Amino acid sequence: MAGALLGLAAAATATAIGLGFAVARGYPLTLPAATIARYGAGATIGAGLLAAAGAGAGSLIRHQAAVIIAVFAWAFAVELIVGGTATAVAPYLPYTAAAMMAGVTSGGGMPPIPSAVIPLAPPGGAGVLAGAAVLLAAVAAATTVRRDIT
Repeated sequence: MAGALLGLAAAATATAIGLGFAVARGYPLTLPAATIARYGAGATIGAGLLAAAGAGAGSLIRHQAAVIIAVFAWAFAVELIVGGTATAVAPYLPYTAAAMMAGVTSGGGMPPIPSAVIPLAPPGGAGVLAGAAVLLAAVAAATTVRRDIT
């Protein structure tokens, strides 16, 4: 829930700043309000589901520094290498799915989304993220019970 709230705050802040600059400079808005709202909702849901996956990763890897390194290594190494070499797989990677739910197009984002990646529909991206969160939580629960008993 905290991840979703922070995602909502970030999406609202970024949208307000972006729209404020566009209006102040007299630029026309090329995105309809419904699209902006959809991307804001995608950012909020994506942040919440990534936070859930992060909680699962934190439960799985007990050392705080190790889990932080693992999360960044996944984002900046695994997703870039796998997504860059297998663009058919890229939309099913967690960070890429979350970024595309928030409206990031191919060639942009952090980590960068490889060119020619076709995004999943928002429910598909949410499913990918929910699946990653459930998988991490399930593996963490199974290994934590074993560690606590033995």
